[in-house]
Amino acid sequence: MLQNNNISDKNKVKLINNIYNKALSDINNIKKERDDKIIKLLKNIDDRHIDKILKDIKNTK
Repeated sequence: MLQNNNISDKNKVKLINNIYNKALSDINNIKKERDDKIIKLLKNIDDRHIDKILKDIKNTK
């Protein structure tokens, strides 16, 4: 009986490790997707507002 518990415990540890690794992978993917969206948004803002910003700077001189 003790040997069966050890095998079962080893399987549980492997399962926990697999779940942990999958969670880390998912977190990294979410971070990458978030960063890509932020970069895209910032580029879009820059493209749309750069002329206005430059005009505002010229008018303040």
